[in-house]
Amino acid sequence: MESIVAVCADGEWPGCNVHPNFGRCKVFHFVRIGNGEIELVKSVPNPFLDSNGAGTSSAGLVAENKAVAALAGQFGPKAAGALSKWGIEMRRASGKAEDALKALQKKA
Repeated sequence: MESIVAVCADGEWPGCNVHPNFGRCKVFHFVRIGNGEIELVKSVPNPFLDSNGAGTSSAGLVAENKAVAALAGQFGPKAAGALSKWGIEMRRASGKAEDALKALQKKA
Protein backbone atom coordinates (compact mmCIF):
# COMPACT_ATOMS: atom_id res chain seq x y z
CA MET A 1 0.00 0.00 0.00
CA GLU A 2 1.29 3.45 -0.91
CA SER A 3 1.29 6.37 1.50
CA ILE A 4 2.41 9.99 1.50
CA VAL A 5 4.90 10.88 4.24
CA ALA A 6 5.93 14.45 5.09
CA VAL A 7 9.66 14.62 5.71
CA CYS A 8 10.70 17.66 7.73
CA ALA A 9 14.08 18.36 6.20
CA ASP A 10 17.09 20.63 6.40
CA GLY A 11 17.68 20.88 2.66
CA GLU A 12 17.13 19.62 -0.87
CA TRP A 13 15.96 16.16 -1.87
CA PRO A 14 17.74 13.75 -2.14
CA GLY A 15 20.54 13.77 0.40
CA CYS A 16 18.83 15.88 3.04
CA ASN A 17 18.66 15.11 6.73
CA VAL A 18 15.56 14.91 8.89
CA HIS A 19 15.23 18.22 10.73
CA PRO A 20 15.29 18.02 14.55
CA ASN A 21 12.23 20.26 15.03
CA PHE A 22 8.96 19.70 13.14
CA GLY A 23 7.76 23.31 12.86
CA ARG A 24 11.17 24.85 12.21
CA CYS A 25 12.36 22.78 9.25
CA LYS A 26 13.45 24.52 6.06
CA VAL A 27 11.35 22.39 3.74
CA PHE A 28 8.71 19.66 3.74
CA HIS A 29 9.35 16.90 1.22
CA PHE A 30 6.17 14.95 0.49
CA VAL A 31 7.27 11.45 -0.42
CA ARG A 32 5.26 8.47 -1.62
CA ILE A 33 6.39 5.20 -0.08
CA GLY A 34 5.19 1.71 -0.77
CA ASN A 35 6.03 -1.44 -2.66
CA GLY A 36 9.70 -0.92 -1.82
CA GLU A 37 9.78 2.43 -3.64
CA ILE A 38 10.49 5.95 -2.37
CA GLU A 39 9.31 8.69 -4.73
CA LEU A 40 9.39 12.44 -4.18
CA VAL A 41 5.95 13.89 -4.92
CA LYS A 42 6.75 17.54 -4.20
CA SER A 43 8.80 19.84 -1.99
CA VAL A 44 7.31 22.82 -0.18
CA PRO A 45 9.48 25.43 1.55
CA ASN A 46 8.21 25.94 5.09
CA PRO A 47 6.42 29.32 5.08
CA PHE A 48 6.03 29.14 8.88
CA LEU A 49 9.72 28.62 9.71
CA ASP A 50 10.13 31.91 11.60
CA SER A 51 6.55 32.55 12.72
CA ASN A 52 4.75 32.13 16.01
CA GLY A 53 2.70 28.94 16.01
CA ALA A 54 5.02 27.29 13.48
CA GLY A 55 4.18 23.78 14.65
CA THR A 56 0.41 24.17 14.42
CA SER A 57 0.57 25.96 11.07
CA SER A 58 3.01 23.38 9.69
CA ALA A 59 0.65 20.61 10.79
CA GLY A 60 -2.06 22.22 8.67
CA LEU A 61 0.29 22.29 5.69
CA VAL A 62 1.04 18.58 6.15
CA ALA A 63 -2.67 17.77 6.39
CA GLU A 64 -3.47 19.80 3.24
CA ASN A 65 -0.94 17.70 1.35
CA LYS A 66 -2.66 14.44 2.35
CA ALA A 67 0.26 13.01 4.35
CA VAL A 68 -0.56 10.08 6.62
CA ALA A 69 2.67 10.43 8.61
CA ALA A 70 5.34 13.02 9.39
CA LEU A 71 9.04 12.45 10.12
CA ALA A 72 10.94 14.85 12.38
CA GLY A 73 13.36 14.77 15.26
CA GLN A 74 10.71 15.98 17.68
CA PHE A 75 7.17 17.34 17.75
CA GLY A 76 6.11 20.10 20.12
CA PRO A 77 2.88 19.70 22.09
CA LYS A 78 0.81 22.03 19.89
CA ALA A 79 2.08 20.43 16.67
CA ALA A 80 1.43 16.98 18.11
CA GLY A 81 -2.11 17.97 19.06
CA ALA A 82 -2.84 19.35 15.59
CA LEU A 83 -1.33 16.34 13.81
CA SER A 84 -3.30 13.98 16.04
CA LYS A 85 -6.49 15.87 15.27
CA TRP A 86 -5.96 15.15 11.56
CA GLY A 87 -4.97 11.53 12.21
CA ILE A 88 -1.39 12.04 11.04
CA GLU A 89 1.10 9.63 12.57
CA MET A 90 4.22 11.20 14.09
CA ARG A 91 7.50 9.35 13.63
CA ARG A 92 10.65 10.54 15.36
CA ALA A 93 13.73 10.15 13.20
CA SER A 94 17.19 11.57 12.66
CA GLY A 95 19.96 11.34 10.11
CA LYS A 96 19.50 10.93 6.37
CA ALA A 97 15.87 11.25 5.28
CA GLU A 98 16.06 8.36 2.82
CA ASP A 99 17.42 6.04 5.53
CA ALA A 100 14.59 7.06 7.88
CA LEU A 101 12.02 6.35 5.16
CA LYS A 102 13.54 2.93 4.44
CA ALA A 103 13.33 2.10 8.15
CA LEU A 104 9.70 3.25 8.17
CA GLN A 105 8.92 0.98 5.21
CA LYS A 106 10.42 -2.03 6.99
CA LYS A 107 8.14 -1.45 9.99
CA ALA A 108 5.02 -1.21 7.81
